[in-house]
Amino acid sequence: MTNYLYISLYLFSFLSLLIFLIIIIYHKMQNLKKKKITEYQEKYYPIIDDYINKQVSLKKATNMMKDDINYELMVEFLKPLLKKYSGKKYEKLKILIQQAGINDYYLRKLNSNKQKEKLKAASIIGKLEDERALNKLKQMLESQENLVIITASWALSDIGNMESLDKIINVLFNKTNMTYEAITELLVNFDEDICDKLLDFINNYLEDNTYFTTNFAVAEFKLLSLFIDIFGYFRYEQSLPVMKRLLKINLHEEVIIHIFKSLVKIGEPIEIDFSNYLSHKNWVIRSQTAKYLSIIKINIFIDKLKELLSDDNWWVRYYAAKAIWELGHIDLLVDIIIKNKPGANICDYILAQNNYNYVLGDKNDI
Repeated sequence: MTNYLYISLYLFSFLSLLIFLIIIIYHKMQNLKKKKITEYQEKYYPIIDDYINKQVSLKKATNMMKDDINYELMVEFLKPLLKKYSGKKYEKLKILIQQAGINDYYLRKLNSNKQKEKLKAASIIGKLEDERALNKLKQMLESQENLVIITASWALSDIGNMESLDKIINVLFNKTNMTYEAITELLVNFDEDICDKLLDFINNYLEDNTYFTTNFAVAEFKLLSLFIDIFGYFRYEQSLPVMKRLLKINLHEEVIIHIFKSLVKIGEPIEIDFSNYLSHKNWVIRSQTAKYLSIIKINIFIDKLKELLSDDNWWVRYYAAKAIWELGHIDLLVDIIIKNKPGANICDYILAQNNYNYVLGDKNDI
């Protein structure tokens, strides 16, 4: 028993020492890496800056960068510059990086048998927006591995190539563990041009209601909500006619909610009868409809909004009162308070929020 205890203590001490040494070595390597990156920054940032500002030719800058190049570290010190520059300067930087051989290096790494190397290469080549990687990245979408699919999809979104957009949406929903929010973030990365493509998808669905399930294998309400959210993110006004058309058919409640949230962001009017949505059983739909009316300032639903001042849900009452305020019916709010009618509290809240003094019938702003 004593020998077993000694052996256990010995092994524990040995493992503890080994872990300690590994940590020390790891930190030492990281410090050396940081030191080398700093050296690269001091050496190459002035060269790149001169090249970007047309003080040094592409050929000269490329030759100077090839003196002592480590592609792995080079990418690390270039990352801040890829975020710093935009427009023509960003395009110039990409040309310099490609001439320095970095693109070719990572294009070769895309064929690596080591998954870690391949995924890193895919991520970097996406940031460099090199379309020569498209075929390989599209092949990676056929993988059964979650991380491979997600990395390839992000790279394709960085490049901005939407030839496989329907495939990307399909595999992200059906073959990965990405959340709705994460998928939205990835698709937004394609930039505003994606909206035209998504609009085509919705129009195809409106012509054939099996289009989404057939081509994406995803429930229609999920895709409609996703696409409409992206329209709202980009304030994509060209989507207004299709959202108007969608509101006239029998929709899933989630889709209706996303439509009104996007309409609020876009802030432009559509001509439909909002009565059914102001009296909808779903309180989120009632509140978002009232919020939208406060933005587009349509007066014809004032009676419906007045009814909502006594709604069971606070947010519905709030947005109804806010809409009445925005529509200029301040006398109505004051009258409800003074006569203590249903909704008096929320009316008082809105007037106070807007620093409006109605004491003793004084209806002048403070």
